[in-house]
Amino acid sequence: MRFSANTVLVILILLMSSVPIFSLHTMDVINNDAPPLELSEDDENSFTSARTSKSDSPIRTRTQNIYPSDVTWSSSSGRTVWSHFQDDYHISSSDYHDWWIYISSLNVGSTIEAHLNIVDDFWSVEPDLDLYLYSPSGALIDSSDRTGDASESVIGVATTSGYYKIRVDRYEGSGDYELNRWVTENEAPIVNLEKFPSDSWPPYEHENWVANACGTYDYESSNSNLDFEWYIDYTKRSTPSNYCWINLRFHDSQEHTISVKVTDPAGKSTTRYTYITPRAFPDSTRDLGDLTINRDYTQSSTASQQTDVTSISSLGLWAYLELEYKFKTTIDGELTYSSEVVEVEPGERWKLDMSIHDIESDYTLEFKPELVLWYYFAEVGTWKDLRLPVPSLSPVDSYPNQPSFTFNGVRIYYWEDYVEVPVTMDNGAMTFSLQEEVAISSVDLYPLVEELIDHYTGNWGASSFINYFVDISIPLEYNLDMDITGLEYIDVITSIDGG
Repeated sequence: MRFSANTVLVILILLMSSVPIFSLHTMDVINNDAPPLELSEDDENSFTSARTSKSDSPIRTRTQNIYPSDVTWSSSSGRTVWSHFQDDYHISSSDYHDWWIYISSLNVGSTIEAHLNIVDDFWSVEPDLDLYLYSPSGALIDSSDRTGDASESVIGVATTSGYYKIRVDRYEGSGDYELNRWVTENEAPIVNLEKFPSDSWPPYEHENWVANACGTYDYESSNSNLDFEWYIDYTKRSTPSNYCWINLRFHDSQEHTISVKVTDPAGKSTTRYTYITPRAFPDSTRDLGDLTINRDYTQSSTASQQTDVTSISSLGLWAYLELEYKFKTTIDGELTYSSEVVEVEPGERWKLDMSIHDIESDYTLEFKPELVLWYYFAEVGTWKDLRLPVPSLSPVDSYPNQPSFTFNGVRIYYWEDYVEVPVTMDNGAMTFSLQEEVAISSVDLYPLVEELIDHYTGNWGASSFINYFVDISIPLEYNLDMDITGLEYIDVITSIDGG
């Protein structure tokens, strides 16, 4: 191929004009020990992508007024992310390197991240470097000081404007490292606004609605730090700022606008709207007739009381006693009730005249107290429990054939299993009353616990750990008078035409 003289001249001009641009960018990013560059107006506003200029970037080099030329802008996550990668940067005699990030007032709330890797060197030992993130006031936001030539990472949220500092600290050795930095702009809260019930079956006038924005989330802060402002027909409601839902009632069948404005700690906000149109009142009352509910279930419940915690510091041991009262109710039968009249009066809520017609049920109530020894060993680090039957010096009236054993010449009875408690009926509903007395006097707890383990479990070696408790003496002196009364209640929720 032949070139004319004119063609050669053009090529040389292009080659010569490209050299200063390449050299400028190389010094700007790699040679950070060079003196600060005085950027011209054209350099300050040169574009690194189709959307932003270098001067828009919050990321700086080790000199605060220089922008890295390889800053990129990505909106794939719905937010702007500025990034910079520094490759093979050497640290030796200097104790640390400071890299800068400038957060303007518009970018307060942004997330700052940095990740450091040690560059492998086959000829020498890699350095041990630490990484720190400081606020403009010099306060430490985050740090990473893993041992050896390990990677380090820091992250924090910019709560004020100014220069944030990422420090690479040379703990030991020298060598090269790579530093990745990101600044992710603060995103306004993502607001999820729902209403209950939905439009598929809206309530009538005077009935309750709920507007709910509790599904709102924010990338940079927790929901507890968000501010909620509620507006009904564009008029602000006086509600606490942390209320993510509100109750509503409307006394007409017009369309109403409900909106919520959610603001994050940095001041960015999002507003969402929903619309509610109540149904007009019907012009007549309705009789829903009798409804029957089948009842066939078993329910367990527990009440308890406990002693203070006792400790043996020399053994790293803590322990306390808990007395649990366990109930087990079995119900079989059915309940019949009605919502006979729905009265609709202008300006008032619906009135449901409800009555229970009949309860046909069989009840079984069972009761069992249980003595629980809770203990904690510092070397184990978790609380454990030893569950034992409640002891007594005399048999309990409601417990036929109650088991027992002899302890120091004294007959000790214990409550091993559930015992059925007599119940009475009031129109088919259950009531019950339990009165029992469990009496023990002047019995040292821990030897008795040892005997209970051996007699109750049949395992004569299961109590060996009781030796840990030799320094504790808690006399088990009590008369336990149990007076328990129960009354069943029925909670009925009536659904009217699916509303």
